[in-house]
Amino acid sequence: MYPRVKNCVMFVKMKFWFSLLCLAGLGQAASVAFAAADSQPMVFLSLPLNGYYRSGKYMPVRIEARVKVPANNGEDDQDLIAFTLHAPGAMKTALLLPDGHADGTAPWMVLDDRAQYLSWSAPYGLTGKLDVPLHPLGDNQRIVGFAISQQDLGQKLFPTSQIIPIALDSSNPLPGSIAAWDSLDAIVLDDGSARCVSEAQLAALLSCGVTVAVRGGKPPWPAAWPWKHLEQAWVLRPDLLGPATAWSENALQPANALDTAWPAVIRQRIVLFGAIAGIIMMAVLWFRPRHLVLWVFLAVGGSLGLLGCWWHWQGPVVQVGGGATIVGGDLIQEDDWLYQVSAGTINSDVRWLDVVRPIFTSRRQFDECRPSLVCFLNGDPRQLRYHLRPGQPVAILARGVGLSHPVSAASQPVTSPLEVVLKEAYLGSGDNILGQLPPSPKFSSGYFKIEYWPRVVIRRGTSTGGPDAKADMQGEAPRQ
Repeated sequence: MYPRVKNCVMFVKMKFWFSLLCLAGLGQAASVAFAAADSQPMVFLSLPLNGYYRSGKYMPVRIEARVKVPANNGEDDQDLIAFTLHAPGAMKTALLLPDGHADGTAPWMVLDDRAQYLSWSAPYGLTGKLDVPLHPLGDNQRIVGFAISQQDLGQKLFPTSQIIPIALDSSNPLPGSIAAWDSLDAIVLDDGSARCVSEAQLAALLSCGVTVAVRGGKPPWPAAWPWKHLEQAWVLRPDLLGPATAWSENALQPANALDTAWPAVIRQRIVLFGAIAGIIMMAVLWFRPRHLVLWVFLAVGGSLGLLGCWWHWQGPVVQVGGGATIVGGDLIQEDDWLYQVSAGTINSDVRWLDVVRPIFTSRRQFDECRPSLVCFLNGDPRQLRYHLRPGQPVAILARGVGLSHPVSAASQPVTSPLEVVLKEAYLGSGDNILGQLPPSPKFSSGYFKIEYWPRVVIRRGTSTGGPDAKADMQGEAPRQ
């Protein structure tokens, strides 16, 4: 009996260990399968505005992506790991992918009708295209987002225009950065969906020129804003001066007089460095130490090495900026301009503010500076980036709108070079320049110094947006 019991116990043990090995093998196979499935690229894109866009204004792109990315070897490598949206005649939008995942709504700007479809690219040569055609908005078309089912209010806001309705989620009507919804002409909410929009988002919408309407019996929150009653709704309509899109023929005039040579301080330091290196060389030759050739080699090599290290951190970019404050209505408008011009070829960038647009004078300038918008993995903008060529300036415009408040007395005469742009692109019938205030820097740069001009104050008259605001809303890009 004993041998039989022993054999039975051995059989049970063998069966137990065999079952355990099988389970381990199945677990390993499952983990490999799940890892393989997780490593497969997954990209989902959609256009919340159904492909409609206004030339020179941002439009939203909904992105869900999981792709394989190279190993991240530091902060600088993150800029090389990006999921990019692009098309001919459009500004690139690049989402940084430190871990290969992106999920959010990002702004993307189409500049002209060369853009027919949205394309995308990712690390390791992954590319694709969204099969939804892009539609430029016509002169008489207005695109209105509705977070409610009743859409009759859109026609009352724009009685003579064709309304293109866009359905919005009432629980989250404007996901992502407000700049992504720049192409909207108006948004219609109810009391519930209006509470999903913060006061900062409301100000950003007005900065984009978007009319906000809330259907309800009393002024919506925040009640301090100058809401106007329109039948069964309350309306907040911005009346902006200046460029309404990224196109403005006169934008670069203040930068034309900028010195495109290397900054004087850098030239002075080069001369000083050359003088010091010459003195060191003369001292070596004067004292004639042993191994003279070696000392000469060390002196020349050390000087060139130090010069190269110093030169690596010198930038050829000259930056100037100025601002305009528009008063005289229920709202106050704050525009800040930044100009960059370079003595050499370089890639430059500007940190993102609330609502920022690059301003172009022609298609040729847009193509040459190759602008792109760099975003975080959730689609929130991080910075504008572009290519600077010697002597060819670029212009950046940041705009803010807020409740009207007292402004310090402006002084005369106006010395800001920005005045020429304000006269041609801002002033309409009844508008006038009151004077200027001390500079108030808004842009910042960690690499290049920014010289700021005095801030110009404009009193709004009876005009509705100035010459550029009217012209740019046509949605037509310059042909040159």
